[in-house]
Amino acid sequence: MKLRDVFLAVVLLMIASIALYPSFVRARVSANNSQAIGDTRAIVSGLVTYASVNCGFYPSQLSCTTWEGDGDIAACIPNYPSSAPQFLGGELAGSKHRSQI
Repeated sequence: MKLRDVFLAVVLLMIASIALYPSFVRARVSANNSQAIGDTRAIVSGLVTYASVNCGFYPSQLSCTTWEGDGDIAACIPNYPSSAPQFLGGELAGSKHRSQI
């Protein structure tokens, strides 16, 4: 009798997990979409700010918008002070994706 109850509980848990799996996948996809939209907005905002400082010209590469990694804003914008802020954070302007950081 006891073994039968355990078996029944395991079967019910398996059925419940199979039924709930699509909900978890949808939630993860939704979270990924929200993150991508947020990153895209941040990049566009940084590029517009860069263009406003650089006489309306946009950068030829994203590394021109950060001091981190290979980025060098002063090489892309003449007379840009090294103490001035960067336009994008290194995680957005860098080559590494968030999942690799």
